[in-house]
Amino acid sequence: MKLKKVSEHIIFWLVYWVMIGFFQGLYNMDFGKMLLSSLTQLPLTIISTYVFIYLILPSIYKKKVLFIIFSILLLICSVVLRRISTEYIQFPLFFADSGYTFKFWDWYRIGGHIVQTIEVIGIVSGIKYYRDWNRNRGKIEALTKEKKEAELSFLKAQVHPHFLFNTLNSIYYEVLKKSEKAAELVIQLSELLRFTLYECQDDFIYLNKEIKIIENYIEIEKSRYGKRLIVVKSFKREADIKIPPLILFSIVENSFKHGISDQKGVSKIDISISVKNEKVILNITNPVSKNIEIDDLGARKGIGLNNTRRQLEIIYNSRYILKNTIKDNTYICFLELPIIGK
Repeated sequence: MKLKKVSEHIIFWLVYWVMIGFFQGLYNMDFGKMLLSSLTQLPLTIISTYVFIYLILPSIYKKKVLFIIFSILLLICSVVLRRISTEYIQFPLFFADSGYTFKFWDWYRIGGHIVQTIEVIGIVSGIKYYRDWNRNRGKIEALTKEKKEAELSFLKAQVHPHFLFNTLNSIYYEVLKKSEKAAELVIQLSELLRFTLYECQDDFIYLNKEIKIIENYIEIEKSRYGKRLIVVKSFKREADIKIPPLILFSIVENSFKHGISDQKGVSKIDISISVKNEKVILNITNPVSKNIEIDDLGARKGIGLNNTRRQLEIIYNSRYILKNTIKDNTYICFLELPIIGK
């Protein structure tokens, strides 16, 4: 990497030297002489440029007054040294027999030196600024990606104990009743754990697998609530479609947690998962109790849906639709996800 950077600098100055020698040679058509003359002045130009971009610019560019003062001093020193170099090196070697006389305070020539010095320093500074900006942008993007990945992993880790806690509550309820369903619930819980341990490590999983785990969870809840719970479900399976793991599951679980546990009598939950126009669509309706504190997703506040919302934002960056309404103590949720993984 360091060798590449040095090579780029060498190439730039070689191109600059040839161009300056060429344009100066247009005046007297002696390109060889002008190339040699330009070569003797090149070290001074390189030094002036690097002093500016590596010392003055990064050190005091925020201190405007000092920056202006040191920039002007550098320009004056560069021009004066160039005139001295011209008087004692370039003129005696290349122009002594040209018929011209050298005048140190030739303001026309000095003006040309000032413009040329500012031009080369400006060009090199612009190139350096752009490369530094591009390099920093790449670092920022990489850090942002790493941060989002770390945050997403943390959110997923939160989901696992969240629904595990709720499922254990269901099993505990059956154990207290000494129900034979407890053993079946343990088997279904083992499927849930296997899913979270081995399937949820990927960024995307097949929709069918997410639906299967949702169905297992529904069966656990139906075993818990018995005749108190009616679930109407419509799941459309697509073999090659992938979605982020546990997103749909979290919203379904939330409808059971907050839509059934506080209800008396029979409660009904409608769940629909479909695929239309390259979109995965989830529709859920469930009852909600009166006088409970709800968030902007229409469910009791907690980590569940806040977690889901944050995951959606990280993965889809506002390219998803999440709508909700509450009407007549019924919570209606609509989620639309673009298909980005196949």
